[in-house]
Amino acid sequence: MSQVSQPDEASIIWFKEGYRLWNQDRPVEAIAAFAKAIEIDRDYLDAWYYRGYGLEQLGQYLEALACYDRVFGLDPNHQYAWYRRGVTLTKLQRYDEAILCYDQIAQMQPNDYEAWYSRGDVFLQWQRYSAAIDSYKQAIQINPTNCWDWSERVQKLQELHLTAEAFALCQEVSTVLEALADRTNLHHYWVWDSIHQTWYVLGDFFRGLNCYPQAAAAYKKAIQIYPDECLSWYSLARSLEQEGDYREADKCYARTLEIKPNFSLALQGQERVSQRLKAEG
Repeated sequence: MSQVSQPDEASIIWFKEGYRLWNQDRPVEAIAAFAKAIEIDRDYLDAWYYRGYGLEQLGQYLEALACYDRVFGLDPNHQYAWYRRGVTLTKLQRYDEAILCYDQIAQMQPNDYEAWYSRGDVFLQWQRYSAAIDSYKQAIQINPTNCWDWSERVQKLQELHLTAEAFALCQEVSTVLEALADRTNLHHYWVWDSIHQTWYVLGDFFRGLNCYPQAAAAYKKAIQIYPDECLSWYSLARSLEQEGDYREADKCYARTLEIKPNFSLALQGQERVSQRLKAEG
């Protein structure tokens, strides 16, 4: 049960000053102002939260945790404080406690995909890779078209040489995208834009993993949405070429050049596969 009450007018003045300093990237001064607000009103929730956030940014993690705990005493369901507490505990390598924070957010907001990604990040840092992938998959189920989030994780997995895990994450995006496309209204153009972009980015990642059939399938899905988008045709041609399917690659390079006749990379690709086809007789 929240115990939040209306702050005292003098404490509000100090809080506003702290917030102004915070937005000017002056955390030390901002923290001092938030502390003044708290001196006047010990139950000023926002002042406790931003004081904790400022202390966290300065690397004073234990002091930040104490502030977040004070926030929970006033409002146990303060989602942002739970998130920042999870971040702070991760920095302290107290991974089990950090996971509990993101579990708390998931209980309050099951569709908060950022919390699921953050939960996965903790497991990844903890080197519990299977649990990390499970959390990432949950996030993808909620929002598969947020390319920035899932592609960042796939890239991180590749950097850690966790190729199988990276492939599994890409496969999950593909599966969820298929289902999303099946239930998306054709009049929702902005959704189709997002789906198209996601298929294209997914194709690039599959190609980066040397999974050329999966890459080609993803590019074809992008082409189904926007048939005259030359980059999708070019990338499809490149995947087919790398897979060794030179005849189909040649057709796709030709289609690319129909759309954009002076596309130099496509011209070079067409020349390469032409030489390959001649060598094969």
